[in-house]
Amino acid sequence: MKPGETISVDALTVDDAKSVIAEENLYESVNYILANNAAEYYRVFAKTINPNNYAFIRLLLIELDQSSDEIKTSVTVASYIIKRSWLSRSYVMLVLSELRKGDYIHMENGKLISITSLPERF
Repeated sequence: MKPGETISVDALTVDDAKSVIAEENLYESVNYILANNAAEYYRVFAKTINPNNYAFIRLLLIELDQSSDEIKTSVTVASYIIKRSWLSRSYVMLVLSELRKGDYIHMENGKLISITSLPERF
C-alpha cells in the first residue's frame, strides 16, 4: 500500500475466517501477522510511557526520518507528531521551532527534509 492508493477491505465472521485459515493451512501466516502486530503495539507502548515529552518528540522525529519518502512528503512534521503523541500543538511547534533555529532539523513547507543531529535533552 502506498499513500493515495485505493484499497478494498472485506470482513469475515470469525467462523468463516477460522475455516479459511484451516482449509488453506494459513496458521504460519496468521502467527507472523500476530507477532508483527504484537511487536508494533509494544514499540508504540514503550514510546508512550516515556515521561519526557521532548524525548517522545525526538523518537517520533527519528521514526519519521527513517520512513519512506512517500510518507515524509505526505505529512507535515507537526501533524505527524501531534497525531501520535497527543501533545499540544503549541508545545510541538515550540520544540520544532527551536530545533530548526539550532539547525538540528531541516524542514520545507512543514515537511521534514533531514535531521542533522538531535540533542538528547531540550
